Amino acid sequence: MSVSKTQDNQQQVVIANVLPEGVYRRNVAPLGLDVVFPLMEPILAFGGLTSYFLLASAAYRKRFGAAAALAALQALSLSIGNTSEESVLLRRARDAYFTMARRAFPMMEFLATVSPHEGRTRPRILLMLPHGLFGIAAKRYYAEVTSTGRQPGCSFFVDDKLCALSPMMKASARMCGATKIYPVGDKYVRKAMDNAENCVVFPGGFIEATCTSKSCLRLYSGTYGYWVTRCIEYGYDIEVVLIYHGSEIWEQGEAFFDSRLAMAKKGMPGILPTFPARTPLAVREILYTPEQLKPGPDCAEAARHLSATILTDIVAAYSNDAARVFEITGKRLKRLEIIGKPLTGELPRGVKSPAKRTSLSRL
Repeated sequence: MSVSKTQDNQQQVVIANVLPEGVYRRNVAPLGLDVVFPLMEPILAFGGLTSYFLLASAAYRKRFGAAAALAALQALSLSIGNTSEESVLLRRARDAYFTMARRAFPMMEFLATVSPHEGRTRPRILLMLPHGLFGIAAKRYYAEVTSTGRQPGCSFFVDDKLCALSPMMKASARMCGATKIYPVGDKYVRKAMDNAENCVVFPGGFIEATCTSKSCLRLYSGTYGYWVTRCIEYGYDIEVVLIYHGSEIWEQGEAFFDSRLAMAKKGMPGILPTFPARTPLAVREILYTPEQLKPGPDCAEAARHLSATILTDIVAAYSNDAARVFEITGKRLKRLEIIGKPLTGELPRGVKSPAKRTSLSRL
């Protein structure tokens, strides 16, 4: 009996080192249902693409019950994806989504109690880092900050193929707090910014998701210059949301690395997922308020400078926050590498790029 008490006390200590008091329900082991949320994202994003085939297959085989169920799921996804912000259906779906997200990942600690954009009135764009394999940490973050009012509702920019072909993916984005969904493309970016819509983007995309592994977090900066340029042109604030351990919910190794990277560069997910793990998260938000400039040489130069500044600040924050993140979460940060070159053709001083992999050096 005394042995079991000792073991129980040790387990409580371990949990206390990872999750703050009152968040994790004492020392109750994670429930099987906790994997629903991290599994739901790949199912919704990519399952939506296959559901058309499954629906047609079920109808062809005269399995009308299965076909009707799939059709109802698609119809529900379309309803959630296209409904207005005032919809009762959407509000209930968001409540259920946030409940699942918070239960699956109960710890999300903000390193700054007050958000850096407090009192700001300009429209803003959120650059979500890291992408991770399915963007799950970012959606966990966004579901919370829109529920608590820390961030406003925003338009999400996602892969154009998923946006067009998967109503389930669109429903997932709406449930986590997105007000609108746009495919990534300059026409749509300008449309959203013409309307002064707050925006959420995953600048690393499939390349970042593909390159990050168990031992190394790789942030792809190749698109930063584009987003910074548009923000300067349209008078947007830029907020970098750095979610520590966000890439560790789904781990992957570096097997078939070059082949998977080649797929990612062609706009296809080159990921190699294993199984989701319950991961404590910590968040650092960094705000930039560039002066609005008309398109031209001055705007281009300002974008180059700010892109370099953002990368330097990300590396500095990652280093400076490491001890606190370890104290809060009980997990050490992985090695950080910056890959890709934002507009300038070179990375800023103090930011090291990987030298060993030729496939990465060509990004």
